Amino acid sequence: MPPSHNGIAPDLRSGPFGASPFDSGWGRQNFKMDSYKVKRDKPLTPEEIVEKCKETQEEMQEVLEWKKEEEGKFVKDDFKTHQAKSACKRNLKKIARRVDSVNGMLMYWDLRKKGKKHFYASIELNEYWASLKEKAIKEREEKEKKELPNLLKKRL
Repeated sequence: MPPSHNGIAPDLRSGPFGASPFDSGWGRQNFKMDSYKVKRDKPLTPEEIVEKCKETQEEMQEVLEWKKEEEGKFVKDDFKTHQAKSACKRNLKKIARRVDSVNGMLMYWDLRKKGKKHFYASIELNEYWASLKEKAIKEREEKEKKELPNLLKKRL
């Protein structure tokens, strides 16, 4: 047992200042996830699949409302500070990523609703994500090509 600064051995189940057992290595060893105990052997029923699809569609509506709200803020252009404008731009990027992820899940649940197995639907979802990554890489390369002449002018 490691000595403490006052000569009293510390309680290994709690960290300094009354921290939880999850803050130390000792706590991580004793921590068990109850959610991992439940294994689902039965496939999803068609009703559950339809319910998941509806939930994803509702989530898409929420995201689109958020997007409309943020675009409205950005169009008004009456930001009090430049930080607020930057925050709005960051939110628009987050919304774009969220729209892509919800679209992917909609695609997955639509395939499942049509009777495709999880294996096939997840492969399609992975291909969708790969196409989004390729698209992002191409956009980044195009942006770098556009900025290249400006960088060269600054150096000369």
